[in-house]
Amino acid sequence: MLKSIAPLLFSILGFMVMRVPGALIGYFIGRMFQGSTVYSSRGPFNGPFQSVYQPDNNFQLNLLALASIIIKADGAVEEVELRTVRNAFKQMYGEERAQQIFRQYKTDFDQKNTSLEEICRRIAMRSPMETREQIFLFLRRVAEADGNISDSEFEKLSQIARFFNIGQQKVQDTYKQSSAAAYNILGISKDATDAEVKNAYRKLVKRYHPDKVITKDEALKIGAEEKFKEIQEAYEIIQKERSSN
Repeated sequence: MLKSIAPLLFSILGFMVMRVPGALIGYFIGRMFQGSTVYSSRGPFNGPFQSVYQPDNNFQLNLLALASIIIKADGAVEEVELRTVRNAFKQMYGEERAQQIFRQYKTDFDQKNTSLEEICRRIAMRSPMETREQIFLFLRRVAEADGNISDSEFEKLSQIARFFNIGQQKVQDTYKQSSAAAYNILGISKDATDAEVKNAYRKLVKRYHPDKVITKDEALKIGAEEKFKEIQEAYEIIQKERSSN
């Protein structure tokens, strides 16, 4: 019974964690849990690949390896990026299973220095295009967890997209979306002057600074802190983009 509904269960759980990307990744993992030997081209992942069965443990380790490469890409391991991956795995697999995956990765995978191309090849040969695209979106989410996709992270994402045979336009859109979102957060257009950017930033900081929010509601306090952090990160993204031009 459990195996028969595994794809549905994992899809629902994945959607709760990461919306559409998580739902599709979750479905794929559910299919592996179910134990099918071949994925039909007429199934929900209709595409150029008819993926054969891959033990879910290998998929989890390879997915974690890609996330680790993104996290380490810019030479500075950000706690918020680590937390994004930890939370995704814990919510997808449960606390106990996630910890097992993390431990196994450290002992059996982390020290092998497996190339990025090899990891991508392992996933690509057993995954339809739709799944690879959703994995890419998950990795993008990890990269932008700290509010900015660095140049080195962007380069790794580009390499992964190439090894997955994903069009480079998706990668370019990723970079543009990060910048566009920053301008939206500050409530200005991309052609705003530097002075207008700074003025918008200062107004929002003054309005949303946690010290200015007087409330006993813990949820409102946390919301103000998150908004304040979002504003700071958006300003940093814009500053970095403009300084590099």
